[in-house]
Amino acid sequence: MTVHSTTGVTPNRAMLGREVLLPASLIVAPPDENIPQSGYVRDFQENLRQAHQQVRQAMGSSAKAEKTYFDQRVKRYSFFVGQKVWL
Repeated sequence: MTVHSTTGVTPNRAMLGREVLLPASLIVAPPDENIPQSGYVRDFQENLRQAHQQVRQAMGSSAKAEKTYFDQRVKRYSFFVGQKVWL
């Protein structure tokens, strides 16, 4: 999968906390591994936390860049009470 330009991570990493290695792994469940569930759950949650933290940082910097770009092109208008405006 390709890395998203705004988030900086692949959709699989953001949603699953890991990368999908092969297209077949999307169709067929991977074989059961002999990993204690508590360790797997802990690792999975940590992977998701890291992925989401990376997404939040990337989205924040992207939002700042977009705001800067938008603010450069904003035209400010001053109106006074009683002035006629087109509605």
